[in-house]
Formats: sequence, structure tokens, C-alpha cells
Amino acid sequence: MHYRMLTLLLISMMVFGLHGTVAQAATTTVACSGGGTFTITDNVVSSHSGCTGSATVPAEVTSIEAWAFLSASALTAITIPAGVTSIGAYAFFGANRLATVDFAAGSQLTSIGVMAFYNASALTAITIPAGVTSIGVNPFFGATALTAITVASANTAYASDAGVLYNKALTQLQAYPAGKVGTTYTIPAAVTSIGNYAFFRAISLATVTFAAGSQ
Repeated sequence: MHYRMLTLLLISMMVFGLHGTVAQAATTTVACSGGGTFTITDNVVSSHSGCTGSATVPAEVTSIEAWAFLSASALTAITIPAGVTSIGAYAFFGANRLATVDFAAGSQLTSIGVMAFYNASALTAITIPAGVTSIGVNPFFGATALTAITVASANTAYASDAGVLYNKALTQLQAYPAGKVGTTYTIPAAVTSIGNYAFFRAISLATVTFAAGSQ
């Protein structure tokens, strides 16, 4: 009886050893130019620790997780490699000195999460890559220095008209850059819907009018 129990125990240990080992997540840290680091877990930027200055995301990274650079108030620039396909919601929440977001040539980015650049108040301009097909609620919410949102001409889902973000058909106004120069703006007649918080903190804007024949 004892022999049988011992045999079963040994078999169980062997099976667990062969099949029960839990794979450990591959985690690395990358230094930022002015100090601090950011963490990559299984090719996803997951968090940062006092990231200061510029950050260059390694080529193998495929995603920037939600909240990854939360309150990275000393981050000034980030370079995002072509292989990144998504930027999570609130990824750069409170990165209020982030002035430059550079997408590598051939960017495969397809989605930008809700308010991804929330209060990135030093950001003055950004170009959305050609492959982006999904953009959450105003990703530039509170980016009060942003004067224009540009979209790559090859993008099939979105377009920019005078620096304002629309869907490709120019029927949905997605986001008005909060720092856009000018006190008046006329919404084209073809527009049928306006995104949530589209005009949030548009500090110079005093008057919004609807073109004749507005739909």
C-alpha cells in the first residue's frame, strides 16, 4: 500500500515537473535619457519609475499598456517603434511635459485608447499613423498646447481638416485641438455627430457655429 502511494506521488511529481511549470513573464527595464526607467513585460510597456527626459521604446515592443506612463511629469519625448500596434487608455495620463511623440516610419499602430494623452499639456502637434482604425474618446483631452492633429493621408478611417480630427468621411468631429489658434470655428454642414469632450478646454475658442444646411 505504501509502495503504491509512493509510486503515485513520484508520478505526480514527474507530471508536474514536465507540464505544470508556470512560465515566468519576461521583464526588462529600459533607462530614460534623464533618469528613471520604464518596464517591459512580454513585449508590452507596462509601467515606469520616474522616467525623465526622452524615452526610446525598443523595436520588439508591440503595445503600450493603459496607464503605462501615469504621471510621468518629467517625460519630454517618446519614440514609438513601428511594431507597436496599440496605445492603451490613459497611457500618458498626466505626462504634462511630453512635447514630442514620434512614430517610426512604417508604424503598424491600429488603436489609440480613451484619453491616452490626458493632460499632456506640452504637446503641440501630433501625426496619427496611416494604420490607425480605432481612436477612443478624445485621446488629447486637456492637451492645451496642441494646435493641430494631423492624420497620415493614407489613413482610411480618419482625416484632419484644418487640424481638427474627423472620421474619413468628415461626418463625425472626433477632437478639436485644445490649443488651436482662433476664436471661432464653423462646423461643416456634413457633420452628423460630435465626439464626447471634443471641445474640452479649447482655451481660445469663443464661438462655434453650424454651417448652413447642417445635418
